Amino acid sequence: MTLTFAPLLAFGLAGTGALRLYMLSGDKRRLPAFPCSLLPYLVGGWLVLGLAVAAAMPQLRRRVSEGLARS
Repeated sequence: MTLTFAPLLAFGLAGTGALRLYMLSGDKRRLPAFPCSLLPYLVGGWLVLGLAVAAAMPQLRRRVSEGLARS
């Protein structure tokens, strides 16, 4: 039995996305004190910013992919 890379990548990305959504949604009943209560929103903003940069700059995405392929 041979596995191709595309389904494994798709399942890995889907699982990672689901885990991130679960972690960001969290349990809203037990929020910590003020500065720490902003952390999920900061992480969510950081993820959205990273996706926006990756979508807006294909040449950067290509360079990162080439660098990861070399290592």
